[in-house]
Amino acid sequence: MKKRLVWVDQLRSIAFLLVIMGHVAQPKEVQSLIYAFHMPLFFLISGLTINREKLEQRDIREYISHQFKHLIVPYVWMDFLMFPLWYITFPVLHHRTDLSILRTTVGIFYGNNLKIGTPSNALWFLLVLFLANIMYLFIVKIAKGKREVILSLVLICGILGYLDKGIDQIWHFNVAFTAVVFEFIGNEFMIWYKNGGEEWLNNAKRSLSLLACLLFLGLISHKLNGRVSVTANKFGKSLLLFYISAVTLSFVVIFVMTKIPRISLVEFVGKNTLLYVGIHIPILRLFEALFPALLTNYLYSNLFGLCLYVGIIPICMLANDLCPYVCGKALTENTKLKRLVKVGLAFTAAAFPFGMIMKKIGIWSLGLPLNIVILLVLSIAFVYVTERWFPWVYIDESQKKKVGI
Repeated sequence: MKKRLVWVDQLRSIAFLLVIMGHVAQPKEVQSLIYAFHMPLFFLISGLTINREKLEQRDIREYISHQFKHLIVPYVWMDFLMFPLWYITFPVLHHRTDLSILRTTVGIFYGNNLKIGTPSNALWFLLVLFLANIMYLFIVKIAKGKREVILSLVLICGILGYLDKGIDQIWHFNVAFTAVVFEFIGNEFMIWYKNGGEEWLNNAKRSLSLLACLLFLGLISHKLNGRVSVTANKFGKSLLLFYISAVTLSFVVIFVMTKIPRISLVEFVGKNTLLYVGIHIPILRLFEALFPALLTNYLYSNLFGLCLYVGIIPICMLANDLCPYVCGKALTENTKLKRLVKVGLAFTAAAFPFGMIMKKIGIWSLGLPLNIVILLVLSIAFVYVTERWFPWVYIDESQKKKVGI
């Protein structure tokens, strides 16, 4: 879509508020309700932003490269940058001291927190979204504009996602099959919305009646189906009830957000949810380790959830200016300050794996100051090499001359 729809950004923002509220301490019934649709809603939103006709014309290699830069690169950056918070909070929250830095590093690339713990387990969403987007690209390419073919292939994906009950797959690739179904539903809705649906929804009596029916159907189907977990491929008692509750409750939120006026703060969060995905859980776990009452007192936990939602905004503003590649955005200007930030981020991201390697090969005994100097030199070298030969590390979009790389 050439024109960015404000309500889509605000929808993404509220959807992430639901994610945060699902991760703080909640009564079981409330958490179960949120989990019934909050991740399907995000995949629906992804479908809203897809232009199917343009997708059919996209070069496959270029599209995969673009998705890799904007989803996988930020995934790696954020997981490594959250390593210190993970290391600090792990012993307190898990009552264990056997954290393996090597195993956690492997876990980052394995991309499945259910199998190997990672510094920011919510980042699995970026991996699944990457896989789902690629799968949807091939579905559209194969279908060549035939909607019935697209529908058939999407149904096959839904069946495959349901049949694979495993939780150990690399990058949660089995979840991507289910994600494609919701992307298709979101894509179909946007096509309908752009071709008369918006006008249809402008009838207040009609839209309120539809909203009430969807809410009633969603709550009943969720109650009958029970707790679900998209991450673990657990769909409750019935796959049909899962899809009914996920779709109806998602569209309750969607229809409401199409009527909400522009709110700058909400819109800003909606444009920066990728950073929220990566850092909200490590920050939440840090505060839970410092203030255990957040784990038991629902009033405190919900108030903190709202504070976290607003409190990450300054971090987003700083990141957008100094290191947008961490947020999945291209660097627009490469000043000396931003180069220093690159070195600092490389230093922070490599600190724990570097320390583990140095101890393994017996060089840590050289002393902390010398090890810091060695890591600093390596970080500078990393920035120098990547700026010239691997600019995609900074989501470079063929703007080398413009950004001074």
